Amino acid sequence: MKVLSGALKRRREQLGISQAEAAEGICHQSLLSRIERLDEVSNITVLQKLCDRLQLTVSDVARMDNRMLTTLSVVRQLIERREIEQAAEALENPGLMSRIPVFAYPEYNVLSARVALAENRIADACNCCS
Repeated sequence: MKVLSGALKRRREQLGISQAEAAEGICHQSLLSRIERLDEVSNITVLQKLCDRLQLTVSDVARMDNRMLTTLSVVRQLIERREIEQAAEALENPGLMSRIPVFAYPEYNVLSARVALAENRIADACNCCS
């Protein structure tokens, strides 16, 4: 996920906190350095904890394209409406994995398992989450 250019570093410096202090108990200092240098983070939990420490919200610093998350929301709604065939087709779309952020992979796996269960494919459902 892209982070607004320099946002974390600027805030950390405003607060007078070193990288080691900001990262303590959250991640290694070198990871924070990399995040600040590349303005990119792959772990939403790390970003949330860093934002908490720096008195920011994720929405203050993150660039999330709603189109990336919409697909999974649509799949979730299809499953809830018991439109399993359409949900399965959406999950099987070859471009889907390239459009969703890394932090959404667990939800993708859960949705895949729910579809497999609805289709009575128990073994496939178990494989989705392992």
